[in-house]
Amino acid sequence: MTTTQTPIQTEPLEHTLVALAKEHETLIELAKQHRQALRKADSPTIARLADLRNQTNQRIIALDKERARIVAEISKAIGLPSANTTIRALIAQIGGPSAKRLSLLAEKLRQLIESARTEQSALREATAAFAGHLGGMLAQVVQTCNVAKTYNARGKMAQGIAMSTAVDFRH
Repeated sequence: MTTTQTPIQTEPLEHTLVALAKEHETLIELAKQHRQALRKADSPTIARLADLRNQTNQRIIALDKERARIVAEISKAIGLPSANTTIRALIAQIGGPSAKRLSLLAEKLRQLIESARTEQSALREATAAFAGHLGGMLAQVVQTCNVAKTYNARGKMAQGIAMSTAVDFRH
């Protein structure tokens, strides 16, 4: 079938792409806020933002499933093999104003996805640096507070077996 024989309803796909774009914009903003919270070592905000990012990711997953379902329906309607049909392939077949709208929305979504990947990568690096810093601080605290220190085989101070520092001879 061609688009001149049967008009293709692309509005559901357009709405889904708009919703996906909005969720990716939210994801980008949350990642930026998360990095700021890491800089301030604000753990309650970090936890809250991580939860919000997880919720946003769940909505993106649901919207992407909806997008795939709609693309499969449109593919079937225009005679394309519905398995793994891309929006780009649909746009090539549909043509007209619908194709232009879909093309603009798909391009905007691609850009947002790439921006989200960049932000997530920066967030992952910042989180790893923060975790490494905390791990180093914790090791220093443990080493400082450990009473039983002994020399290891290399002649350096190391944690040993904890020993009582006082003995009660009354019993």
